[in-house]
Amino acid sequence: MGRLGRPLAMEAEERREKIFAVAEALFCAHGYRAVSMAQIAAAAGMSKRTIYGAFMSKEDLLNGLIASSLVWDDSVESLPADPVDRLRLQVRRVTRRVLSERHINLCRLAISESMDKETLAHSFLEHGILRSRRAVIETLSQVDPARCRVDLPAETMASMLFGAGSAVSLVTALMGGPMPDLDHQVALAEAVVTALFLPA
Repeated sequence: MGRLGRPLAMEAEERREKIFAVAEALFCAHGYRAVSMAQIAAAAGMSKRTIYGAFMSKEDLLNGLIASSLVWDDSVESLPADPVDRLRLQVRRVTRRVLSERHINLCRLAISESMDKETLAHSFLEHGILRSRRAVIETLSQVDPARCRVDLPAETMASMLFGAGSAVSLVTALMGGPMPDLDHQVALAEAVVTALFLPA
């Protein structure tokens, strides 16, 4: 009896993920323009035909790589019932994601390649930080106003939380400065949550 093979769809997805991993490493190390599809194929241990079977062009590969990095954890399972506790968890998640080395590297890549690809930068911003910011604003709108220490719109408080947790460290890293201390930045963001809201 013949051995059953894996589903072709799974093999194709695994191939895409391997290509993404190799392309990301090469793009971040050498720059998008300096890397050829032939180099990606060689590093991935695949033929150019296989690479072009998965992606029509290098630009298509770049767009797919950026899109794959924007699958942020917005799951609502097991989230605390209290909106302030839920907010604290969201802020922790977003801060760690925004300031992760991978996100910072892909930010640099998206910025450098978006000068003539407006949709790339827009997609990166819209489906990453802005999507998470909207989720934070939604949670802020569910907090009992009696628990708020300050009378500010949810949008303003969301900006304060993002600013405390990510803004300066992200810009610093993007400009070639040191990578952020994630634990320190998460603690700062959580401290702002504590400062903004009374306990239940």
